[in-house]
Formats: sequence, structure tokens, C-alpha cells
Amino acid sequence: MTIESKQIETISVQQLCLLLRSLGMKVSEVTLSSGIQQGVYPFAHCIVTDKGNRRFEVFKKLLDQWIEERVTT
Repeated sequence: MTIESKQIETISVQQLCLLLRSLGMKVSEVTLSSGIQQGVYPFAHCIVTDKGNRRFEVFKKLLDQWIEERVTT
């Protein structure tokens, strides 16, 4: 597989929140955003721009691995 045919799949914090809630995790977008910014979650990064805006990158492959390590059923 060549580099041109690969993709880095990301999802939004909103999608992340919905997914984790569907798996039974009680969490809000605010809590997830803060946790990502603080480095709590290994599957995402927060980039703070010069204007102070936050931009989140949630990596689907890393998220899937994180979920698999924690899922109970």
C-alpha cells in the first residue's frame, strides 16, 4: 500500500462524545475537550491557536484501540 492510498481518519469531539455515550460512558463534550487538552486521552490532541482557539484532532485508529482495552462486554 502506498502512502498516497492511506488516510488518517479523525472524528470530531461531538462524534467522540456520542460514541462514548453509546458505549455507556457518562461524559460531556466539555469534559472530553478538557481531558484532551490536559493530555488525559492518548487518542487525541488539542492545538491552541495564536488567537486562543482550540482545535481538536481525535484519531479514530487510536480511539478504537483505547476502547478495545476498556470495553467489558
